[in-house]
Amino acid sequence: MNEQAKSILECSKRLAALEQQCREAEARLGFALFAGSENAAAGSETFRVREQEKEALESLFADVERLSAELRAKNARLRDVRQTIRERSARRDAAYEPLGRALLEDAGGDFSGYLAAIPAEIDALTARAETAEAELQSIRDKAARQTLFGKALSLAKLGSKQTALQLLKRQIAKTYLKAGYTAFSSAEFKDLAEREALPAGIRAAFGECAALERDIAGIDAEASSLDAELAEITAELKAAGVTVSAMLRLNGIKKEIAQKADEQQSLAAKAGKQFADARFSASGEALPEAGDWSISTEAEPLIGELQRLRAEAASVRNEIALLNLTARLEGCDKDIEARRGSVSANAAKIERLQAENAKLSAEEDALAGTRESLLAERAELERRTF
Repeated sequence: MNEQAKSILECSKRLAALEQQCREAEARLGFALFAGSENAAAGSETFRVREQEKEALESLFADVERLSAELRAKNARLRDVRQTIRERSARRDAAYEPLGRALLEDAGGDFSGYLAAIPAEIDALTARAETAEAELQSIRDKAARQTLFGKALSLAKLGSKQTALQLLKRQIAKTYLKAGYTAFSSAEFKDLAEREALPAGIRAAFGECAALERDIAGIDAEASSLDAELAEITAELKAAGVTVSAMLRLNGIKKEIAQKADEQQSLAAKAGKQFADARFSASGEALPEAGDWSISTEAEPLIGELQRLRAEAASVRNEIALLNLTARLEGCDKDIEARRGSVSANAAKIERLQAENAKLSAEEDALAGTRESLLAERAELERRTF
């Protein structure tokens, strides 16, 4: 690439940058005109409508973002609360067992009215457990006297009996738990406890269950409140257009805001260009002012900046045109020089051909004379022959 081509390329880059700056300046001028014009500038009403729509979307975006954050926070809190309820409920359920034991093992009170058939269940299970214990002890005693092979068989039987005994003990514990739960659920029994008409051991076990129950009730109330708040937030999000997820809705609102901003940018650029076109040419030359827009203090420096940019861009265009013309002139000069060379070469060629033609013409004349002589000689011979 020669220097001239490089210069044209550099100028073209400068021109592209200046034209972009002009477009940006036109848009800034349009925004300033819309902000300060008291008269109906072209597109100002549409611009204001888009501004209101954009502000509404931005407010909606903030609401959805806030509600989404609240939803996440309350869901997280609700998960924690429900986990706490599960943990407290497990502790309360475990506390029913010592209450049931205290009731059934109290020798001085009769609480069978609160426990229905549970005491009989406990007696039957306890009897079975005692029998299983006796059988286990019998197997152990027998295994101690047996040979190695017999002892192995007894130990296998011992394992099976131990498993059965563990199951019975767990069943007894569950039955005591049922006894405690049954009594605790009785309004009459609760009334006795509140009047402190119960033995100390039973009252202490009841107090543990009651404290856990109150704790769970308080936490459960919080869970209910959170459920109601989540329902309200979900309804608000739905009203805001959230159907699948808040993130999708937020992305959609962002696109709508960007679209409104693009429309405003286009309107501002058009208004700024129209305003500038009425006051100076594309090359920045001043024209008689037209239009009746009031000009804000923010717009005044932008007008001068745009005029300067247009003039600079026009100067670069002229520079590019001059460079292109110079390149074309240089091309013409080269073509003229080439054709002059061709003309000179052709003239020399013509001169050589003319000399060659003269020589050929002389040879032609000589040959014609020779022919005439030959014809005369042949005529003489013919005459003599006849």
